[in-house]
Parts: sequence; structure tokens; C-alpha cells
Amino acid sequence: MITKGTIEEKIYNLQKKKQALMDALIQPGEQMLHRLTTEEIKEILTVS
Repeated sequence: MITKGTIEEKIYNLQKKKQALMDALIQPGEQMLHRLTTEEIKEILTVS
């Protein structure tokens, strides 16, 4: 259980966002890997 408006909620949402991005990247043929922008890479590596 995660309480709304807490740091835990922010961490959980960040994890979900990063997981969704990684799921989109790791596909057969990895077609999206060469299309990552600098901002998308920064977003993966940055903790909000």
C-alpha cells in the first residue's frame, strides 16, 4: 500500500515510468533503441 502524495508514491510512479520505457525499448529487433533522444536518455538516468 502506498499513501497518496508521499515520496514512496513518487518513487513508485518513477519506477513505473522507467519500466514502461524499458519495455518499449526491449522489443524484438530493438528498433526504438536508435531513436532515443538525449532527453529520453537523461530521463531514464535522472531521479526526479
